[in-house]
Amino acid sequence: MGKMVPVLDTVCVLEVPGKILLEALENGVSKYPSFDGRFLSVSGLSFAFDPNLPAYKRIQKESIRMEKGEFKEENLYKVVVKGYLVLGFLFLIDLRFYYSILGKDGYDVLKNCKKIIDIQNAMTFQTIVNEFFGLLT
Repeated sequence: MGKMVPVLDTVCVLEVPGKILLEALENGVSKYPSFDGRFLSVSGLSFAFDPNLPAYKRIQKESIRMEKGEFKEENLYKVVVKGYLVLGFLFLIDLRFYYSILGKDGYDVLKNCKKIIDIQNAMTFQTIVNEFFGLLT
């Protein structure tokens, strides 16, 4: 498993207002077509954007399709993110180093969202994948 998922990224769960979620999505496409790592990998929603529009004004709210229900800026959404998107320090937990820069890749809009599962209680992505495949066998 270490070869398939070599990085010990932690996975946090946030409660994100729709307005902030839209800002995060806009950040994800703000530098398109550059390959700088901020383009989000999403599930449970889809959206369209126009790369010819100015950064942070590329997504039409009407294009956002939620798997369950309609997207509304006033709604709260549970969002799973890598810990480095919401934290800002170097620390040691269980002999593993986690490095994160506050607002990594421009996602500083997430740093003040309510943490449902924070870094101290988060599992690594590797552990989640291990447990998933363990359930399949």
